[in-house]
Amino acid sequence: MLHLIEVNTLNFCSFAACASHEGTASSSPASPPPPPPRDLGASPSDILIAVPNTLLSEAIDIFALPGQTRVHTVKPGAQNGMAMCLRLLHLGGRLTLLAAFENGFASVHRLDAASGAWYTTYRSQAHSQPVLALDLHPSLDFFLTSSADAVIAKHPIPTSQQPLTEAPVDDSDADEEIVRDTEAAPSLLSKAFNANPSQPPRATPQKVQPWAHPLKTVNTRHAGQQSLRIRSDGKIFATAGWDANVRVYSCKTLRELAVLQWHKVGAYAVAFADVGQEHAERPPPTEATAQQHAIASSTTTTTTTTTTDTVAASTSRSSSSGAGSALLGVKERRIRQAREAHWIAAGAKDGKVSLWDVY
Repeated sequence: MLHLIEVNTLNFCSFAACASHEGTASSSPASPPPPPPRDLGASPSDILIAVPNTLLSEAIDIFALPGQTRVHTVKPGAQNGMAMCLRLLHLGGRLTLLAAFENGFASVHRLDAASGAWYTTYRSQAHSQPVLALDLHPSLDFFLTSSADAVIAKHPIPTSQQPLTEAPVDDSDADEEIVRDTEAAPSLLSKAFNANPSQPPRATPQKVQPWAHPLKTVNTRHAGQQSLRIRSDGKIFATAGWDANVRVYSCKTLRELAVLQWHKVGAYAVAFADVGQEHAERPPPTEATAQQHAIASSTTTTTTTTTTDTVAASTSRSSSSGAGSALLGVKERRIRQAREAHWIAAGAKDGKVSLWDVY
């Protein structure tokens, strides 16, 4: 064991982790570099760990490893209840925290690199029950949540807050305010000072507020979808439910695509095989390439003799070598297919794990 951090374990929330600084490989050469983050004790080689606060279950602490120091504390609000799910990432050069809570709220919090303060860009209550699972889409455009209720929600990840729209003022109230705020006519001296002001008028700062509407919600009529995971290509996601079924949905429409039934008790965990992009874009082997591989790996022996025994021995060696190379090609294709398949693994309450191959 290399490091140990004592955290609040009187909850159902698992930790989230990411690198302390955003990698430069993800940014394009034409794009400007992100602003340098405020130095709060985390070096570029550190790993950031987000966990619920020890004293306040709704607050979230962010620690740096291997220093084991707390560098941030995010306080989303006292009315959220316990933190249930967390996700930590870098987006647009700023550290971003996705959080879901016991009261069904999901929120997005971003770090101001200049001041070191956290501000909320999104906060919405799409669920009526505690959120059980949260996963981030590979494109970083949205995240999905499932709950103890039957709702699956698709949430945006805004990088800034929205302008606050003011409600129209009632005419009767405006008349009263005008009468109340009426002052005596200004004197000639005050008019002269106002004609040549020494300082320009201050600009009124625009009021902003967090975004509050999810992108899409759907009632699946299946309560208690305990686990939710998005596939590495971002096309589909799967859930594990209390009804012992594993369900596959479309990330674009949230429409149910398949139901995997094998477990007899509640399914609590689901995961996809992480198929890299190099495997996903590799074309499948064809019959011609397999034959070329067999010809290249086989060794044929050509013997020009006049005896029947020598010709038979040469033919036997050539056929056995070709058969061995063909078997080797089939084995390699099977191994490659197993490595590149989009496997789904599901675990249930009884300790059994099922493995599924989905398109």
